[in-house]
Amino acid sequence: MTVAFWLQLTAVVLLLALAAVAVALAVEFDERITYVADVLPSDPDEVRAERTVNVGTAAIVAGLLVAAAICLAATAWPIRRGSSRARTLVFVVAGMHLLIGVESCASGMASGALVLALSGSESPQAHFWTDSPFDEALYLESTTAHDILLASQIAGTIIATLAVFVVVVLVTVPAAQRHFDRRTISG
Repeated sequence: MTVAFWLQLTAVVLLLALAAVAVALAVEFDERITYVADVLPSDPDEVRAERTVNVGTAAIVAGLLVAAAICLAATAWPIRRGSSRARTLVFVVAGMHLLIGVESCASGMASGALVLALSGSESPQAHFWTDSPFDEALYLESTTAHDILLASQIAGTIIATLAVFVVVVLVTVPAAQRHFDRRTISG
């Protein structure tokens, strides 16, 4: 159980770091929105919408990551002591973590397909932002800071997911069952 305990704490640190990266990405993208809006003629409603989506997405992602980190942190010590309730909560958090990741990928693919379908064009090269120089400059050009933050977010997500998965496996294997035996545990 010691390995699972330390991996669980590692996952907590990684999830909090990922929440910080999500906020940093939002701040960097907000600066990019400001820069592009200053350089190009932009519709104020379009700029406001980009900022709203940026802040909303960052708040949801960071909030879910912090909530998962809090649940994992709160259950680390009880799992080490053998609490079956804490083990169940870790299973639920791990499942939610997996579903959030799958949902993010699926919604990204679905939104891309939806945008192409609504654009009325059969060409995959037809993008919905071609009429807007603001969107074109905002999304088609990348900065080094954004690339570094995005790469760290991807790497951190993979490592955190693996850590949570290993914790679940470690508290599920038959050798751990004696640790969670109801006769030796009060709660």
